Amino acid sequence: MANHNSICSLALLASASFAILSSTCSCLQFSYPSFDKSNKDDFSFSLGSGIADGSLQITPSSGDIANQSGRVCYTRETLKLWNNKHTHQTSFRTDFVLNISPHPQNKTGEGMAFILTNNPSLPGSSSGQWLGITNEQTDGSPLNRLVAVEFDTRKSYAEDLDGNHIGLDINSIESVAQYPLSNVSIFLSSGFDMSVSISYHGEFRPLIVEAMQLSTRGLHVAMQAWLIDLSKYLFEDIYVGFAGSTSEFTELNQIKSWKFITIDIPGSGGRYLTKMTWFLLISFFLCMVFASCVWRRSQRRRRLAYSSIEMMNDVPSM
Repeated sequence: MANHNSICSLALLASASFAILSSTCSCLQFSYPSFDKSNKDDFSFSLGSGIADGSLQITPSSGDIANQSGRVCYTRETLKLWNNKHTHQTSFRTDFVLNISPHPQNKTGEGMAFILTNNPSLPGSSSGQWLGITNEQTDGSPLNRLVAVEFDTRKSYAEDLDGNHIGLDINSIESVAQYPLSNVSIFLSSGFDMSVSISYHGEFRPLIVEAMQLSTRGLHVAMQAWLIDLSKYLFEDIYVGFAGSTSEFTELNQIKSWKFITIDIPGSGGRYLTKMTWFLLISFFLCMVFASCVWRRSQRRRRLAYSSIEMMNDVPSM
C-alpha cells in the first residue's frame, strides 16, 4: 500500500508540473476521454481502422482480423517540431490508455505503436511483424520519417527480446532500444488496460515512457528513458497517432482515451520554468524507479519467506 501511495503522489506531482506549463501554452492540445462517431473527422483512418465501443480501433475489430495492419493519426492539426522562435525543439507529453485483447481461440500477435511521422498514410504490406510502421521494401529507409514507441506482443525476429516489450523504433521495425515488461509483471496482451505517458523535452532530448497496469495481480509500473534528437529524423510538421498489426496470430488493438499537450514557452522565464518542471519530472522518474525497486525487493522477500514456510511444513514430523 505504501508503494501504491508513493506512485499516486508522484503521479500527481508530474501532472501538476505539466498543468503549470499547459496553462501558459496555446499550442497543439487535445483530449479524448473516449471516442465516438462525432470525432471521426479529427483523424485519418486506414482501411479497416475506425471507432467502435468508445475506442480507436487501430486494426479491424470485426470480420477477418488476421493479417491486418492499420494507422490512425490526428489530422486536425500537426505538431510543430520547433518552438515559435525556432531556437529549440518543442516539448510535449501524451497520455493514453491502450488495451490489447487476445483472441480467445488463437495466439496473440503482433502489437501496436505510438508514432510520430511526417506521413500519416499506412504503408502497404505492413501486417505481421511490420506493425503498420514499415514493410519489407521500406524498412530502415530514412525516407520513412518516423519515430515510434512500440508495444510488441510477439517475438517476430531474432533481435526481439521477447513477445512482451516496449521498443524505440526509428524508420525501422528493428528497435534501437528495448525494455522487457515481464520483469515488472506487465503483460501487454492480457486484456487489461494499460495507462501510458510519453514525454519529450526539446532542449535536453530525453524521451520518457511510463506505463502502469492494474490487474488482478495488483498495480505494476514500468519506466524507461531514451535520449533522441527528433530533428535528425523528422521534418517540421509531424502527425501523431498509432499503428498496429496482426498476423495469423490476432488481437484487438484499441486506444480507449488519448490526451496530448505541447509545451512551448518562449522567453527566459518560460525557459526557466521548463527547466524547473523537467527537473521535477526527472526527480519523479528516479523516485518511481526507486519505489519500483523497493516494491520488487519486498515481493521477493515475501516469496522467499513463503517458500521457507512451505519447506518447513513439508518436513515430516519425527
